[in-house]
Amino acid sequence: MTALALLLPSTFLGLERAWADSVIKTITVGSGPYGAVFHPDNGYIYTANVASNSVTVIDGSTNTVIATITEPNDHFPRELAFNPDNRYIYVADAYSNTVSIIDGKTNKLLTSIPTGGSIVDGVAYDSINGNVYAVNAGSGTVSVIDGSTNKVIDTIKVGSNPLEDEFNPDNGYIYVANEGSSSVSVIDGATNKVIDTITGIPDPVQLAYNPSNHYMYVAGHNSNTVSVIDTRTNKLVDILTGFSDPTGVGYNSDTGNIYIGNQGSNYVSIISGSTNKVIETVTVGQGPVSPVFDPNNGNVYVTNFNSNESPGNTVSVISTTTLTPKQAIQKLIDTIDNMHLSKGATTSLEAPLNAAAKQLNRENDVAVCNLLNSFLDQVDSKETNGQLTSQQAANLRQQTISIQHSIRCSSAGSGGSAGGANGDNAGDGRGSNVLPLPH
Repeated sequence: MTALALLLPSTFLGLERAWADSVIKTITVGSGPYGAVFHPDNGYIYTANVASNSVTVIDGSTNTVIATITEPNDHFPRELAFNPDNRYIYVADAYSNTVSIIDGKTNKLLTSIPTGGSIVDGVAYDSINGNVYAVNAGSGTVSVIDGSTNKVIDTIKVGSNPLEDEFNPDNGYIYVANEGSSSVSVIDGATNKVIDTITGIPDPVQLAYNPSNHYMYVAGHNSNTVSVIDTRTNKLVDILTGFSDPTGVGYNSDTGNIYIGNQGSNYVSIISGSTNKVIETVTVGQGPVSPVFDPNNGNVYVTNFNSNESPGNTVSVISTTTLTPKQAIQKLIDTIDNMHLSKGATTSLEAPLNAAAKQLNRENDVAVCNLLNSFLDQVDSKETNGQLTSQQAANLRQQTISIQHSIRCSSAGSGGSAGGANGDNAGDGRGSNVLPLPH
C-alpha cells in the first residue's frame, strides 16, 4: 500500500489553486517518433517515426491513433510539413533522399519526390508562394518543390549540415538551421535566394517562429542553449541557457509561449514569449524532441524519440488548459466513465475520487492526498487483474500525479527528474550527418 501522504510546505489558495501544462495522456506510436505536425482541417497530429519507417496519425479529439502510414524500409521519415492548399502532408525522408506526400483526406501515401540532394532532414511550407522547402543535410542545400506540381524547381546552397527550416509569414523568409556552420541562412521566398546569414548560433538544429514577438527560436542541441533571433532585423538578440540537449521547439499560439524538447533528459521547458524566461518544466517521456500545438483542444503533443540506440515509441499529451484540482478530479472521473468499465470497477475507482472532491471543499489537503493514493492503489490492482489495460492505467496515473503535484502531496509520483541533464548528445544523429542506420 502507498504510504500516508504529507503536504510539502507551500502557500495554499483553497479551491482557487490551479495549474496548466500537465501530461494528461501518453500515446503509443511507431518506433523513434521525431518530427510532428498538426493538420488544421481534420484535427489530426502526424508523427514521423524514424525507426519504424512510418507516420502515425493521432485524432486530437480523442487522443487515439486512427491510422499508421507505412513508408518503404529505406525512407526513415524525419520531419513533416502541412500544405493547406492541397491538404497534403510532406515528409522529409532522410535516407531515401526524398520527400513523401501523404493525402490528408485519405491518409494514404501518394508518392515520393527525389529532391536531388542527400539526407533530407527537414521540410517547411511557404504559405505565400505555395512552395515546399526541403533541407538536404548531406549536400548543404535546400530543394524548392512547387506545391501545385510537386516538382523540384530550384536548389539553394546554404550552410554546412542544414537540418531544419521554418517559414516566417510576416516577412516571407525561410530560416534554415545550419548545424555544421553554427549559422542560420535566410532565404527570400520571393526570389529563392539567400539574403542573409546569421552567425554565432550554437549548434542549431530546429526552429519555431513566434508571430507575437517576431522572434525565431532555435534549439541548440549539444550547446544546451536556445538562440533567439529578431526576424525584423535578422539579428541574434539572446542566447538562453540551462537546457538539456534541446533538440525540438514548438509554439503555442494561445499563450505565445515556446516549448523546448530536451532530448538529453525527460522534460519540456516552457519559455514565456513575453520575457524569454523559462517559466515551467513538464516531465514527459524519455528523450523528448518535437512539441506541436493543437489549437482545437489546447494540447501540446511531444514526440519522445529517446535515442538512436534505444528509440522510444510514445507521444506525451500536455494539456495547457488551466484547471483547479477539483476540476481535474472531475475530469479524471469523466475519463473513467468514458472507459466503459464494469459497474463494479467504475464504482470502486470513483469512490476515492468523489471523497477527495468533498475533502477539497473542506480544504483538507492531507485527506485529499491520502484518498488520491488510495485511488492509485485501485488503479494498480485493476491493472494487475486485467480490468484496466496498461495504457488506461498509465493515463489515470498521469492525471492523478498532476493533481498531487498541484496540491504538493509529498508522495506524488516522481516521473523522473525534470531538471538534470541525462546525457547530452542523446544519440539523435543530428551531428556529423549521422542518422539511424538500417538494421
